[in-house]
Amino acid sequence: MKPAKRRIFAVTAVVTALIAALAGISAPAPSPEPVHIPEPTEAIRRPKPEIKPAPPPPPVVIAVAGDVLTGEKIGPRIAAGEYDAVLDGRTAEMFREADVAVINLETSVSERGSPADKTYTFRSPPENLAFLRDHLGIDAASLANNHTLDYGRDAFYDTLEHAREYGITPFGAGYDLSEAAAPYIAEAGGRRIAFFASNQILPAASWTAGTDKAGQLVTKDPKNLGALAEGIRAVRETCDYIIVYMHWGIERDARPNDVQKHTAHTLIDLGADVVIGSHPHIIQSFEYYNGKPIVYSLGNFIFNSRNPETAALFITLDGKNVTLRAVPCRMTGTLTYAAEGDDALALLGKWSALSYNCEFDADGTLIEKAAE
Repeated sequence: MKPAKRRIFAVTAVVTALIAALAGISAPAPSPEPVHIPEPTEAIRRPKPEIKPAPPPPPVVIAVAGDVLTGEKIGPRIAAGEYDAVLDGRTAEMFREADVAVINLETSVSERGSPADKTYTFRSPPENLAFLRDHLGIDAASLANNHTLDYGRDAFYDTLEHAREYGITPFGAGYDLSEAAAPYIAEAGGRRIAFFASNQILPAASWTAGTDKAGQLVTKDPKNLGALAEGIRAVRETCDYIIVYMHWGIERDARPNDVQKHTAHTLIDLGADVVIGSHPHIIQSFEYYNGKPIVYSLGNFIFNSRNPETAALFITLDGKNVTLRAVPCRMTGTLTYAAEGDDALALLGKWSALSYNCEFDADGTLIEKAAE
């Protein structure tokens, strides 16, 4: 090849290489491969599991008894540990099985003091409270009655303290009005139940609790329930149920007097769900008022009694439903025991006849009658 042609070829080769290099720099980058998104699987398509509401809380059972005395002729039996000679084992077991058990403790619990100037004075040794705690499972006791100050103020202080020592909360009485008017609040089955107690049978005005004075919550005027009304109003928003235990009425009268009836109706108008009474020493009438039950007197339960008929009361709280069931009992000597068969039915029939707009079925459940 001639020199001139060789030079032309060389230049041409360089130019060609340069063009190729520049073409590589400016060439667009290749497009990325498309990303494949898989279709949803069956597990992803499946709807979320349904969230079921929590089941309703179980019913709450409250056991209530009338007047209880752990001294006098009954005291030695208790002190000797002869519990089955005071209350039959099955009835006691029903109290222990209840979520809450409450009584009216109608005695001073002390070894101090002198008897008041009145016909009957009662006191019991402190250690007998173990019978109430262990055999009956008592959680709280109303002290708003006409016997807790039978042996004076020091003995009354002892009664408050001994009850607490044995795990029994006193209510309806205290070191001042604020304590006497305060409710016992029980928590069971996810509910809060407030118990109030008050006395209308007052042996002496000095028994009344005051701002700086120990004593009982006293409410005699149905039109002015004072601290009791204030207490009920205060817990209506924070408690699910309100039960009021009153000490009232005339001894051995089978029907309530006007003061009892007006007081009970006022309490329910204020927000009470159940009103229970004691003091007459016998069973009195039952009533429904605005759909709420009233037990005007449960009578004596464990007592030196000339009136042998009594009942253990079981209140079932289930949502908005409040059901009362009475277990008819009899007393003989120092023993209280459940009646059976025809005897139990006869007692339920007798109490139904006393009642105003309700009656007991064969099981002892109180049934409200439809308005005629």
